[in-house]
Amino acid sequence: MTETSAALDALAAALGIEPTFTDAFGHQTQVSAQTKRALIAAMGYDAGSDEAARASFERFWRAPWIRILEPVVFAYEGADATAACTLHSAKPELALAWTLTLEDGSRRTGTTRWGDTPLLERRIIERKGYERRGIALPEDLPLGYHQLAVQAGEAAGETTVIVCPEQAYLPPALEHAPGWGMALQLYALRRSGDWGIGDFTALAELAQTVVQRGGAAVALNPLHRLHLHNPDAISPYGPTSRFALDPLYIDPLTVAEFAESRPAQQLARDIDIARRRKELSEEPLIEYPAVSALKRLLFEELYRTFCSRHMTRDGGAVSARGEAFLQFRREGGIAIERLGAYECLAEYHRARDPQVYGWLQWPPEHRDPKSPFVAEFVRRHRERVAFFIYLAWIADEQLAVCARACTAMPIGLYRDLAVGADSNSAEAWSSQEIMRAQISVGAPPDPLNTEGQSWGLPAVDPHALRAAAYQPFAQLLRANMRYAGALRIDHVMALTRLFWIPVGRPASEGGYVRYPLDEMLGVLALESTRAKCLIVGEDLGTVPAGFRERLNRARLFSTRLLFFEREPGGGFVDALAYPRYAVASVATHDLPPLAGWWTGRDIDVREGIGFVTPPAAAQEREARKAERLALVERLRLSGVLEATDVAAFHDAALTGIVPADGRLNEAVCVFLGRAPSLLVLVALDDVLSETEQVNVPGTVAQHPNWRLRSRLPVEILREYSPLARLAARLSKTREEVRV
Repeated sequence: MTETSAALDALAAALGIEPTFTDAFGHQTQVSAQTKRALIAAMGYDAGSDEAARASFERFWRAPWIRILEPVVFAYEGADATAACTLHSAKPELALAWTLTLEDGSRRTGTTRWGDTPLLERRIIERKGYERRGIALPEDLPLGYHQLAVQAGEAAGETTVIVCPEQAYLPPALEHAPGWGMALQLYALRRSGDWGIGDFTALAELAQTVVQRGGAAVALNPLHRLHLHNPDAISPYGPTSRFALDPLYIDPLTVAEFAESRPAQQLARDIDIARRRKELSEEPLIEYPAVSALKRLLFEELYRTFCSRHMTRDGGAVSARGEAFLQFRREGGIAIERLGAYECLAEYHRARDPQVYGWLQWPPEHRDPKSPFVAEFVRRHRERVAFFIYLAWIADEQLAVCARACTAMPIGLYRDLAVGADSNSAEAWSSQEIMRAQISVGAPPDPLNTEGQSWGLPAVDPHALRAAAYQPFAQLLRANMRYAGALRIDHVMALTRLFWIPVGRPASEGGYVRYPLDEMLGVLALESTRAKCLIVGEDLGTVPAGFRERLNRARLFSTRLLFFEREPGGGFVDALAYPRYAVASVATHDLPPLAGWWTGRDIDVREGIGFVTPPAAAQEREARKAERLALVERLRLSGVLEATDVAAFHDAALTGIVPADGRLNEAVCVFLGRAPSLLVLVALDDVLSETEQVNVPGTVAQHPNWRLRSRLPVEILREYSPLARLAARLSKTREEVRV
């Protein structure tokens, strides 16, 4: 096939593969024929020759005409809606009967003549005449997922009708009283008596402090389950499953079984374990393998106690607590059962070969979660499968306690949904119907990575997702809206397009694939409304034209960062110009904290790694001085600096020395607090004047990504004067905002 094959280009366009992409620097790249063929193959179509591409094109366009109903029909609440029905050689007098079964089990029915329904389109396929006509659906359908069945002579079909609101949920209290929240990395929290990593007990305590200080939300990193059998894989944005919480956040001593388990209590008191626990809790960096090994000792004992006291030998419940566990499994459905099966298989194969980290290295009979070999393995290891599900359950219990600590907040827990799971993960293994392991998603070149980014996360096939009536997407949202008052969608541009890169190739050889934005927004708005969960989109980087405006109409909050909101000349935009439906903050986990930016610590780190040369770093430091002066000028113009502070801040900007006692962060947060944006986030790292970056994109071993711990424990933060002063000023500023 030639580079200019019309058949290949037509097939790629039909499948939603964009012919070019433009990077963050404005450079346009033509997507190669090789890349198009790889992306097309990942979607299950053959484009190896012109003839194959033409046949695949015909197959793709014929598919909607040879089935009676589309896989899914969308309707907006209270609006007219039509389900398109397709028949061939149907006579006008043919009787057409339909039954709509609502979620609550009730039914709506109707009959009509085929010729009396509105004609939408006609087509001739293989000398057969096909007609597509519209079935009018009832106008008063409730929100939800309903099932439509159609019978027309011998032809029959079914589809899912999704009735959704036009906008996502907005907490009433926030709509009339803009708030502020605290953003933090849960693993980084310290507390007295922890196990070397932040946990749910620390989160509940910090949440109470934020409540007392007048905060509206506690924003978290993704809490997704990490790789239990590969504790070195620690990025919360490359988990093994986004359907369950990470067990390392569990505080073993507050699990109900701990009070019932003498062996667990003895383990916790063991001299060697207590000593190791103390050592880990005092480390400046999290030692994930050591923390995991230590907690696993307790988890095993807790589970043995749970089984002996609350379950029968065949897996039945003998107590209310046992029944609660079984209810958790029922609610988790296939996702939680496959997670347990995967963890058990991963443990089994890792024990035989320590180099085997996931399903891509397993023997063929175990790579398919639906295979009889996997079913037999699960049957033989039923109790071990249940152990891994038990860990998900007790993590869920402890997050529920944290949510109860936030009940006085307008939002409460503000969770984060990563854009994907690792390719060698439980989720990728479980979701092969929609996930394409031969593709890694990423991004074209941008200021954070001039070579582009490949994230090692498999792509979700938009055509397979639609064929599944978006149920995998809805289930994922429900799992992550659990106990949350807000949910951040990482790389929200994935709702409209995602950069696909064939595995093994550089990011420069990728291409954008389009997704059905309106339909995905419909599912998102429906799940948001049902869960009473505000939605925030991380819309940073290369954003398609008009995309932010579409999110605004759907009432998805935008992400606005102080560092990125600049005027054409480089000055900082006045926060008064920020949009209403937005979350305003200084930075994100991929950027330096305020004090690190002010001192140029991020430049030092990138120079030390070799990302920038010494001459380029020197130029950046000079440019940073100008940026600091520009920020001080904006703070002065905004009136958040006292007249006596202006000179001191100006001098600090020249020297790069951070003003003492949290005054820099206080001034910046109060500046952001003036924004009409309904939520402002204050980073705990900025409250503590931390300088080190949580994550340096493009690094693995060169920087301690995801391992830094907070300088002060949560107990000290209760009365920490910089936080108390900041909260008081920020709360007052937010009360004065007019929306």
